[in-house]
Amino acid sequence: MTGKQHNATLDGLRGVAACTVVWFHMVSETARVAIPFHGYLAVDFFFILSGFVIARSYEDRLAAEMTLATFIRLRLIRLYPLIMLGMLCGAISKYVLLHAHLYQIAAALFFGLMMVPYAGLHVPGGRALFPLDGPLWSLMLEIWINILFAVAVKLGHGRSFVLLTLSAGGMGVVFFALKQANLDGGTTFDDYYVGLARVGFAFSAGVVLHWLLTPTRLDRLPKVPFLILAAALLLVLAERRTFGGAYDIIAVILVFPFLIALGVRDVVARRVRSFALLAGALSYPVYVLHAATFVHLNRLYGHSFAVILASCLAAFLAVLGCSYIAMRFYDEPVREWLRSRKRPAAVNSPY
Repeated sequence: MTGKQHNATLDGLRGVAACTVVWFHMVSETARVAIPFHGYLAVDFFFILSGFVIARSYEDRLAAEMTLATFIRLRLIRLYPLIMLGMLCGAISKYVLLHAHLYQIAAALFFGLMMVPYAGLHVPGGRALFPLDGPLWSLMLEIWINILFAVAVKLGHGRSFVLLTLSAGGMGVVFFALKQANLDGGTTFDDYYVGLARVGFAFSAGVVLHWLLTPTRLDRLPKVPFLILAAALLLVLAERRTFGGAYDIIAVILVFPFLIALGVRDVVARRVRSFALLAGALSYPVYVLHAATFVHLNRLYGHSFAVILASCLAAFLAVLGCSYIAMRFYDEPVREWLRSRKRPAAVNSPY
């Protein structure tokens, strides 16, 4: 994969991970119980893939001619338009649920648009870092680790930074996974440190994976079709049995990097390629925008299984449809307009 074209396999895998996150949240809201379902690990998969793509697309250019300001601008253009839309949708959604908290909702919206956690709005499920749009916790970490990596590369200490965060984050991942029997954390003020460990290790693991996958080593990897890799990822994320923290450790440290490495070969049948690319394009809007929908599903608690299943399927399809509309008629035009305002040497990164 190069920065000049999309890798359909990695795009498709990202789409599978995003859809799994949505379903995980919907099931959690409707059941109101701790379900042994590893959908939360999709975030770690995102972080690893992000590290791989950012390193492959930007590392050499940051070490050469690209300025730090240009890099930050490109990343914000890629991420921020949908962050803003997700926050606005979340504010409307929370106002429907909590009419009496208009002031707190407005404050949460202001701080959320600044990507600053806000503790003044209490919602079910704990003291969320971003109560209007929960998934922003990972995007905040994504933006910061991107910037720190770019700074380290510009200063000539990129490898030292990556190895430090890899080792420190790896120890944190192992510790927290064993301590709490899983890696499901980082979303609230009570467990934010779990998120720091997750992003530190996973992003750095993606960068190291980029370093290791030289053309010679890449040619030695077997050619595995996209559908097989997608099924493997789905099986890892959808596993419902409880194995304790060891399962999460193995998935994040071994399985996900291996799947991404195999996916770099990009073996996709022609009839599946367009679907995989669409899944990848939808993955980011789906992830950012779905929270405004699933928080309302807790009202289904106590209904029959058939009602809950039908409602979740309808909500899932609604999320996909709204995400496509947002991508096609809002995100893409806005990003194109922002890029046209001042054109840096563009990198068509798929993430």
